[in-house]
Amino acid sequence: MAIISTGHNHYNNFKEFEVTERISKAEQERQFAYAYNLAFKTKGKKKNWNNIFASWHFAALNGHTRSQFYVGVCFDNSYGVNKDIKKAYAWYLKAAKSGHMESQYNIGFFYKEGEVVKKDYKKAVYWYKKAALKNDDKALYNLGLCYKHGDGVKQSNRWAKYYFTKAAALGHKSAKKELKAFR
Repeated sequence: MAIISTGHNHYNNFKEFEVTERISKAEQERQFAYAYNLAFKTKGKKKNWNNIFASWHFAALNGHTRSQFYVGVCFDNSYGVNKDIKKAYAWYLKAAKSGHMESQYNIGFFYKEGEVVKKDYKKAVYWYKKAALKNDDKALYNLGLCYKHGDGVKQSNRWAKYYFTKAAALGHKSAKKELKAFR
């Protein structure tokens, strides 16, 4: 498996890195899978986050949605690069616009918390609803909270209960606790 490298041991200066070739969807998937296996399926070894990031980044630059999400995760958690929440947001947004569920939830969270972007509950609800349509339990739970408190939507106990019930059915513990208030 070819790893794309700028010659640096750490990707903190990866702005210098440019994609000089476009790769096929199959190669994007191979780059993603290689990095995913290194990150999550390798046991007992120290993770080489530089190589993991390099593969995800290469695939992400070529349009691979899940790689875009994981590049965001790397920036969010300082895996192979310095922590950079603005870059994390940008990569999550790319993936969210392509329909990636976890990225849609993350963008909703950015708007709800006002991190990197101006706090905007209506935009948070918009992104949470996109993820909720795909049964993301965290998005469903957060929609329940938005309806419970009237954040970005008209306050509605009926809708709060609806979203908490859906999240609880998917195993979300906090949603189960919220449902007790409706009994």
